[in-house]
Amino acid sequence: MTKRPLVGLALMLGLAAAWAQEPGPLVEAGCVAENACRDDVRVLDIRSRKIDGESRAEYVQAHIPCAVHSDYVQGGWRAKQGDVPGVLPSVAELEGLIGRLGIDASTRVVIAPLGDHAKSMASAARLY
Repeated sequence: MTKRPLVGLALMLGLAAAWAQEPGPLVEAGCVAENACRDDVRVLDIRSRKIDGESRAEYVQAHIPCAVHSDYVQGGWRAKQGDVPGVLPSVAELEGLIGRLGIDASTRVVIAPLGDHAKSMASAARLY
């Protein structure tokens, strides 16, 4: 019976050590640069005027090569059900949106938020 708390404590200490390290990107910038224009990769720029203060106009001015833009707020990633905004769209709506972006089951997707504050990163996490 005393072994279980010790195992739990060891796991917690291991996790604490891992969490103490500086977090990094899930995909390194160099990897994106090398692969963004491949046919089986889609870089999805989701900046939104409402979340980031930037949208399609800024995407057109400067973006990752070969990236496609889909505004997180206006692009169809969020729906309204009754009086509740921001809910997940139906499967059919998501399939249509994803398909129009050139994404299918064989596509590797890199979600690229503007990323300069928590709401921007939360949008990427929710999209993921």
